[in-house]
Amino acid sequence: YKVPLTRWRDPTMTDAPAAPDVAPFPSSVLRDGWKTTSRVEAYTEENLYEKINGQAEQYRKFGFRGLSVLSITSPDELLSLDLYLYDQGSFANALGLYAAQRGRVKRPIVSDGRVRFSVNSLGASGMVGRYVFHLLGTEPNAALSEKARTIAAGLDGLENKTEPPP
Repeated sequence: YKVPLTRWRDPTMTDAPAAPDVAPFPSSVLRDGWKTTSRVEAYTEENLYEKINGQAEQYRKFGFRGLSVLSITSPDELLSLDLYLYDQGSFANALGLYAAQRGRVKRPIVSDGRVRFSVNSLGASGMVGRYVFHLLGTEPNAALSEKARTIAAGLDGLENKTEPPP
């Protein structure tokens, strides 16, 4: 008999009813009973390689300032989603990185307010203002894609509401 594989939980996290601090992510990421499985992790230029080994140079090339990572899980703990939020310092840097990562992908770009993103079977990737984000699930799933779409649209409030340059 093998125990089913479960997602690792930060032992310092409690099931207390108080809402955990998920900044810089909006609190709406925890809507519909979703909960955090760890605290928000922060990475700088010096330790970015620890999280995205092999890809750090691409982010640095486009003005990388910081990375925030949060893991969340569904109420039944069957689905999980990792949220990556890259601060690229400026709209131009974020646009350059997003374009470089999209490459020649033919997935349609969804516009929701100032947020531009593409949904895929594992989640979503996009940008808003000076930020680039990736929302990644562990397996292809329609419910994860829908949650990623909801979170992506909610990222509109990350910074001031000025429109990006034309």
